[in-house]
Amino acid sequence: MNYNTFYLKFKTMKKLYAIPSSISRFVELSKLFVLPVLLTIFAMGSIKAQITVEKKIVTVSPASSGVSGHIDVKYEITLTNNTGVAVNGGQLGDQLDDALNLNSAFVQVLGVLPVTLEGATGLASATLNNNFDGLTAGDPAIANPIDMPNGSSITFSFVAELNPTAAATPGDLSNTAVYLDGAAVPVNSNPAVLPDCWTNCVMACNTLVNISANSNCEVEVLSQAVLEGEDQTCAAMGFYSVKITDANGNPVPSPIGKAYIGQKLTATVTNIACGNSCWGQV
Repeated sequence: MNYNTFYLKFKTMKKLYAIPSSISRFVELSKLFVLPVLLTIFAMGSIKAQITVEKKIVTVSPASSGVSGHIDVKYEITLTNNTGVAVNGGQLGDQLDDALNLNSAFVQVLGVLPVTLEGATGLASATLNNNFDGLTAGDPAIANPIDMPNGSSITFSFVAELNPTAAATPGDLSNTAVYLDGAAVPVNSNPAVLPDCWTNCVMACNTLVNISANSNCEVEVLSQAVLEGEDQTCAAMGFYSVKITDANGNPVPSPIGKAYIGQKLTATVTNIACGNSCWGQV
């Protein structure tokens, strides 16, 4: 029942029953003052609820800094406006070093231009912050301002170097980005979770693996083909690197070409976070 329907029924009840004047006066005033305020609050909440912030991990790779045990993680954040109206002047931030985010596992944001605009739809636009460093006490803003017509979306990405085994680091590494439109309530993204692929580093490889070539007489050796009991999520994210060598220890390019068909090659699989490895023949 909306307020107008309630008010009409109240007026009918007022004629039939002896309703105290204080209650009657409150209802009358509510129609004039309380209702507009409530409708404004509900409308704002509805608009904010329809601005979605989706954060995901795209890839994991060995740290470009060369520091053993560190990893580079590429994140993507997509904003979508389904409010029914244009939402302009917003900003997006990510406090990577916050205690509730990556904490001490965060090392640095990479790149001279740390933020990349991956794409936009519906004429959405943004001014990227080239000083974004992910630090709470530094400059955690990714983009500001962000203008989004109704129905539009915009996607940003950045790469962060992490030390997953740093002190005070939890098992899974999770962090959340925040969209803020002026003085309105912030909208948090979903947590982007990096699973613990480094604490239990026991690895075992199959002794011999037979792999069929494709129609181009090429073979790409994936970690899943060599490892025994590997974590599929960790493998899909890129936590395992694969190095192929011939009988003389020379590196073999991937995918393996037809020149190597019939040879026994050695595949070494390494966990890029903890450094453990195992090997088998293919």
